[in-house]
Amino acid sequence: MTTGTADAPRLTPEHSEGIEAAVRHLRDGPTGREAALEALADAGFSEQAAERIVATILAELGRPS
Repeated sequence: MTTGTADAPRLTPEHSEGIEAAVRHLRDGPTGREAALEALADAGFSEQAAERIVATILAELGRPS
């Protein structure tokens, strides 16, 4: 089973900037988690979406959430 991205909403420039900011904050270590969530919320992501994005970024960085 594959997950298609054709139906996924396009990221706005604000969303992209929020994700980039979240990655920068999470690279700072555990202390950056709240700042990452705040950056994503400021970019317009819901709390649930922000939590999922942070968990995904942390998994990619090889750190526990």
